[in-house]
Amino acid sequence: MSEKYKVIYSQGENLYAERSPVIIRRAVLLRDIRAGSMLCKMHLINLTDKTIKRLKVSVKTDVGNAEGMTDDVCIIRDSDITVDIPLEGFEHKKASFKIEEILFTDSSSWSENEGMNWSQLSFPETIEDYLSSPDLVREFKSHFEEGVYFPKEEKDLWFCTCGNLNHISEAACHFCNRTLVSFKKYGVDELKNAVIKQKRLDVINKDKFDEAYKQVMVDKKSKRGRTFLYILIAAAIITVIALLIAVDGTHYTQAI
Repeated sequence: MSEKYKVIYSQGENLYAERSPVIIRRAVLLRDIRAGSMLCKMHLINLTDKTIKRLKVSVKTDVGNAEGMTDDVCIIRDSDITVDIPLEGFEHKKASFKIEEILFTDSSSWSENEGMNWSQLSFPETIEDYLSSPDLVREFKSHFEEGVYFPKEEKDLWFCTCGNLNHISEAACHFCNRTLVSFKKYGVDELKNAVIKQKRLDVINKDKFDEAYKQVMVDKKSKRGRTFLYILIAAAIITVIALLIAVDGTHYTQAI
């Protein structure tokens, strides 16, 4: 909030109830410092593929009740919408909020039921923070190269590695198209087993490499030995010829 407002009460942030088409990003009771008046603000995020056309909410305070409604809007998935609810009086200390109706552009609607349990979502940790092991991080990213967060399920939602929310009924992420099934193949235990297996293979491959290297060196030494022998023979022949030339040219000719 800007410095124009002072937060008197907050119902919470990132609140979600199962089967809700929205997240309550924030719901607060505010005092307008400049005007001295009071109001409530609700920030909501659309979680569905439907486009929100209109939103009606109500609020109960310790002093009275009020309602607020948006004009016609077009709020698509992952976009947010804000509803202002003006209040009468200046003594409000606490507030509770309710979504009376969400109207979509396809003429369908949704209303909050009595007793719905709104609670704060715990957003996923980054892959590095969650796994806290370079080997596990490397193994995870070998399957999901551009992953940022470690996927998780919460209520009837699941968080993709790209950070976007999906309903459990959605097999693939609406944003990056990665599937929930593919993530379940690479849980922490599976990643650990894959790392252990790879380390074993690395040891076996290293042993094979060392053995092959030793054999190459033996072959090289043998080849060098034969080459040195040929050089000695050639040197001996050259020496004999040189001596013959020095003693008698005729002997040299005969030697040839």
